[in-house]
Formats: sequence, C-alpha cells, structure tokens
Amino acid sequence: FVALAKQITDFCRDNTIKVLLVEDNPMDTEITRIQLESLKEAGGRNYKLDVATNSEDARRIISERRHNLVILDWQLGEGEHTGMDLARQLHADGVQFPFVILTGREEDYTEAASEDCLGWLNKRTADAKALDAGCIHAVKNWYSRKGISAPNL
Repeated sequence: FVALAKQITDFCRDNTIKVLLVEDNPMDTEITRIQLESLKEAGGRNYKLDVATNSEDARRIISERRHNLVILDWQLGEGEHTGMDLARQLHADGVQFPFVILTGREEDYTEAASEDCLGWLNKRTADAKALDAGCIHAVKNWYSRKGISAPNL
C-alpha cells in the first residue's frame, strides 16, 4: 500500500495524472480523451490517458500499477462484468487503487455509492471541468481513506 501511495504521488509530481479508462465504446473513449486534453490546453492539469476496452485487458494493465486513477465504465460490452464487478474483483484480490465509475444511468449511482467507489460521473452530462473535479476528488478521497496526506493536485 505505501509503495502504491508513493507511486501515485510520484506520478502526480509533474502535474500529470495518469489515468486508465476502462471503456468499450469508442465514441465515449474519444469524448473522454478530448475532455481531458482540453484541460491542459486551457492551462489546467495534464492527463495521460490509456485505454482498456475489456475487463481482461484492464486487469493486466492495472496489475502494472502505473496509473494514478482508474475510470471504469459501468456497463462494459456484451457478456462483460460491470465496472463495479471489476473493481470488486480487483479489491478482493488485494489490488488497491482510486477509481471513478462512469455511467449514463442515474440508477447506477446508488450502487456505486454503497461500494468503495470514490466518485461517479454521468457520461452523458459531465463536461471537462466535472471530469477533472471527479478525478481529483477520487484521488484525494482515496488518500484520505488511507489516512495519509494527498499529493498537491
């Protein structure tokens, strides 16, 4: 755990937040990419975005522990588990990371809130500023729950 916290702090040091987006819809992936890029262009934070399109790829990439935050689509592709299912499986395996759920359905918020989800965003209405605020909130909240000081974001 301490190593992960140090890794997240080191990654954030250059004002770059490394995000893994687990999203199977190419249009939603592109929208998220554009929103995050627009923040840097406006003089805000720099996000580096990597993408996994399914649970299997996400598990592999998350195990490499090179991201500060994971944004999970609630509903992955046909036959896939939900983003919450993936988060539960990873946490059960002892993998700790801050994550945000991205969903287009309001009814998903209640379930996300009852889990270890540190934030959720409505993919149909969240703009770049809301996405940024949700990401920063999740990282700071994760540190707070662990009882350590968050990096200066």
